[in-house]
Amino acid sequence: MTDRISAPNVYLYAFQLYNDSQGRDNPLWQQCDKIMAKVTYTYERLTPHLVFPANSHSYFEDLLSNTPLHFSTRNPLIEGFVQPIRIDDSYGLCLNIGCREDGTADNIKVSFLKKFYPNQPLLIGGNDHFLGQTLIITAWLTQTPPDNLDSLKPLADKCRDSLFSGDSPPTFYRSGKLFGSPIFEYGSVSDIANYRHLLVWLLCDEKTDADFNTCQDEIFKLLFHRNKIIKAFQDSRQIYDELDTEFRTIEKNMDNLQQQFARGTVLTASQLLELQ
Repeated sequence: MTDRISAPNVYLYAFQLYNDSQGRDNPLWQQCDKIMAKVTYTYERLTPHLVFPANSHSYFEDLLSNTPLHFSTRNPLIEGFVQPIRIDDSYGLCLNIGCREDGTADNIKVSFLKKFYPNQPLLIGGNDHFLGQTLIITAWLTQTPPDNLDSLKPLADKCRDSLFSGDSPPTFYRSGKLFGSPIFEYGSVSDIANYRHLLVWLLCDEKTDADFNTCQDEIFKLLFHRNKIIKAFQDSRQIYDELDTEFRTIEKNMDNLQQQFARGTVLTASQLLELQ
């Protein structure tokens, strides 16, 4: 399969609980500003454009008044936008960096993806309230796709490797079709400590692109809940050993208590308090 693609784009979906960092002080916006500072012509920032409606109880709320923030990059072939959202008890954003589908970026090498964010992939670090992120690469195929998905995997791998140039890429997990076009998933929850999630979507049908645009809100919500579930699982693994230790201590205390009851021992108030 060729190593050429057309009109590649990268979408970063990232999520963070707002907890005690509501409004413009949330670390997610600061991380987004750092990314935009590296890829825009001028130091365009998201934070000053944010709008936080007062007393809003909406589950899903746009924080830019339904207008994504568009920006121009240092490479004339590349542009982008960012869309911040308040969703349930968290903030999320979709940041796009990519090429227009106007013929100016047709039949280009996969390695062009390195230009989207030089020296490192579009990865956001976070504190304990960071819920995780998903990266989606979309690119149009330059040839009629084969029926066998396996023959497209080398091209998808090259897309992954180009974006993660200089960094350890996530491993291949599975493949299938979404809205009629092949899609490849990287990152397995079996490696939960180093988990990173990437989708490479090789477009071959105009309807795929139309459905993707139509379902943006639904995709955003789906990825939010997916990342939130995985974060809960990661947290559970981190505290597993501590919980196991506490459980064994409680179990030992209960055994001792049962033995004292069997001997007819009357527990003192202080012993009961310690047990409690």
